[in-house]
Parts: sequence; structure tokens; C-alpha cells
Amino acid sequence: MAESIRRIAAKYTPHSVACYQGNPLIEALPCYAEHESNEILKMLSGFPERPRPEAGNRKRSEWLSRLSSNLFIPMLRHHELASLITSLILQGYEKRRPVTGQYVSMLQRAYHDRMQGKHVAADFWGRISASPMTLSLIGARGLGKSRALERIISDMYPQVIHHNSPDLGAVFDQVVYLKADVPSGTTAKALCMSILSELSRVTGNSYADGIPKNAMLESLRARLESLCDAHCVGVIILDEAQNLLGSRSRKTELFNFIVEFSNTINVPIIFAGTPKILEICQQGMRVSRRLGTIGCLQWDRMGYRDRDWNAFIGELWKYNVLPSEVPLIIEEIEETLYDLSQGIPDILVKLFILTQMRTLASASDLVRRGRPPLMYRDIILAVYDDYFGDVKPITEILRSNDSKRMAKIADLSWHVSLEQSFENAMKLESGKINENSPDFPGEAPDQKLLLAGMTEQYLLSMKVAVTDDIRGLIKEYLAENDEAAIRDTVSAVLDYLHH
Repeated sequence: MAESIRRIAAKYTPHSVACYQGNPLIEALPCYAEHESNEILKMLSGFPERPRPEAGNRKRSEWLSRLSSNLFIPMLRHHELASLITSLILQGYEKRRPVTGQYVSMLQRAYHDRMQGKHVAADFWGRISASPMTLSLIGARGLGKSRALERIISDMYPQVIHHNSPDLGAVFDQVVYLKADVPSGTTAKALCMSILSELSRVTGNSYADGIPKNAMLESLRARLESLCDAHCVGVIILDEAQNLLGSRSRKTELFNFIVEFSNTINVPIIFAGTPKILEICQQGMRVSRRLGTIGCLQWDRMGYRDRDWNAFIGELWKYNVLPSEVPLIIEEIEETLYDLSQGIPDILVKLFILTQMRTLASASDLVRRGRPPLMYRDIILAVYDDYFGDVKPITEILRSNDSKRMAKIADLSWHVSLEQSFENAMKLESGKINENSPDFPGEAPDQKLLLAGMTEQYLLSMKVAVTDDIRGLIKEYLAENDEAAIRDTVSAVLDYLHH
């Protein structure tokens, strides 16, 4: 079994909500009923420990090379998604109570009926017979939908729980969640095999092996439905759900399969994809009502200085590890990062990291010219020109706010080329650092010039307008005070302004 699978032995804790009490499928899960939103967000956060202040450029670049995959900045939208996922899982399990000796025999009877082509009632072993619960998460590329789903589900829940209690009358592995990608140009059989393969992976069984290519859809579906029953699957996440619309010749068959499958197994389903999946609503009410029976979350890019942007950029700036960086982002840098990323987190984070890598690579040159090695607008623009050519047309359209043009780019797969460009760029910049600037500062700088530059940046981060008179005051103060630090110089300037 893969080491990444979170498989634990069941430990039952009485639930605080009455309707969930006595249900082993629920009481083996972590309970978040009493958790505040800030506790959930803290649980989801991925904030890598910063490198030590004395770390050289090479150590800093090594740390930055891991930042993209390790960093996760939770926002309120993530808490909303986490709450809905928890509701889906709990409500899906509410009427599923495998606590009697009839459990195994009922599973066997249902499997036999399915293999004979007979219908299995949706209220099998006490399940809710109403419409199955579904949730849709819709948003353009680069907004972090897949990353958020993976983070929430894996941080909050074990994937596999092994039950071996005499009271259950059966020994089985409960699969809390399955996440499968919808294959491009998919068919109902391909979707079936994708879910079966994932179920095989997480349980360590060979459910997907040995199935002939000419296997009938009904046989595949019967197998999958019985296995979902046997493993008490809590929720199925279908990522890249827009690919459901890619099979032109068998689209009717595919959507009929989705409807019948969700009706029969009564396992909650989450559809995640680009805005193209809204076209599913055009397939008729029978299909569209399956898209989001408990909700349809539509994520958009962050707006400049809106709640999400302020929270995100404030946290992201903490991972600026340039040797001379100031603690608060200055307005010019914030505006530039937003303008070039247009509020898309994937672009923003990659640009933020690569700008630091470029600055570290050119630290010695910056110091020789009396510039502290920190984030400058001209370096951000240079990095963007060098490595973000594939996303320039995207950000230009977003910048225009033309709704018609923006609708056309929502489903474009630009993120694939951006990921490749980012990997190549990191290798190039890392090579420059190792070759040219392994240690900071590389050579003895003019300390007064560096201190003056850092003081100026600090004042700008505090929204203090730095005029020529202020620059003269900084230079004069530093000339008269050989042991002055940034804090002393900033205080002197602020005293001057207040008097």
C-alpha cells in the first residue's frame, strides 16, 4: 500500500450531535462540530519555517525551491468549502449504520442483484432515498481548486479507516474519500475505470486489474457500486469535471451514467472544474439538478485590496526571505504584483518566488551599486518578461475586464505551460546563485548606502512619502551616527515629520 495513504485503525468517539450518535462510520471520524473557523483555517495552513537570518543565498534559494509545493494560505473560502465537505460526509453516512449481523449478507444480496442486472433500491440498508447530495466547485485555472480540495480532505480526514469491532459483525476498510480525475474525452466506462483504479490504489487491492477492455458498462458499474458499498465510501471527488462535456459521441450515455450512478450508490459527489461545467445545466433538468444539490461554489480571482487579497498578500509577504527585506510590503511592489498576476494565486506565488531567486542571483551586483538586495519593481518586471510569456495574453484580457473575452479564457490550460516554465526558471536562477552568489553579501558593501536604501524602503512600507528632503535627512543622520541602525534612522525621520 502506498505510504501516502492515511490508513488508521478505527477508534470510536461519541458524537456531540444526536442524529450521528451510535454510527460507527461517523464516530470513527474526527469531530469538528465544536471547532471555530480560525481553528479550521489554522489546521489547513501550510506555513514552512523560514530560513535562519544568517543563512546564505544558496540556503535561501534551496528553501525557495520548496516553497511553492509547501505553502498553503487558507482563506475564508477554504473554510466554507471545508464546512460543506464535512456536511456532505456526515449526512451521507447518517443512515448508513453497518452495526448488525445482516450487514454482509445484505451486501452480498445487493451484489448478486446487480450482477443479474436487477435494480438495487436507493434506500438499501437504510440509506436516504432522496436525491443524492452533490456539490460543485467552479473556477478558472490557477485559483487553487484542486489544491484546496486535496488539502482540506487530507488534513481533516484519514482516507482509510480499518474497522474490526465485534459489534459490527464484519471486518472492513472504510474509505472516507476518493478523488479521481475525469479523463479527457471520457466515456462512462473510462470514468468507471478511473474511480475503480483510485479505489484499488487507496485500499491496496486489485479491483481494477484483469478487467477486459470489452467489459460491459453495466458489469463495471455493478462492480463499482458494490465496492463503494463494501468500503462505505464517504464522498467521491471528480476533478477536471469539465471533461464530462468532452465526449461528443457518447455524451448522453455519460450523463445518464452519472445520474443513475449517483441515484444508486447514494454517495455524495463533488464536481470540481472550470466554468465550462456550467454547460451541464444545458443537458436538461435531470442532469443539471445533480450538479450541486447542496451548493455550487464559484470561485473568482482576488480583487485588488479586497478581503481575500489583503489576507493572502499579508501572509505571502512573510515568506519574502531576501536578506535586506522590510517587514511590510510597499505600495509600489503590491500594485506591481497584482497587476502582473491579476489576482490569480498560482501566478502570484510563482512570480513572488522567482523575483526573490533573481534578486539573490544578482545580490552582489546590487550591493556594488548601493542597492539593498530586496524586491524592486524593475526586477519583478524583468522576471515577468523572461518567464511568464505564456500567461501574458491571459492577464492582459483579465486586465481589460471585458466579460466576453474573459469568458473565453476560463477553460484554457495555460497553467500547464506555466508550471513547466516555472520549473525551468527555478533551475536557471538556482544555477546563477550557485555560480555567482553562494553567500551574502559576496563582497564588502558600502554599509551607509545599504542602510540608507533599507531605511527608505522601510519608510515606504509604512506609507511615508520619501522626498529628496527625507533622503537628505537620512544621509545626514547616518553620517553623524556611525552606530545607527534602521530603527534609529526611521525614528529620527518620523520625529522630524511630527515636529
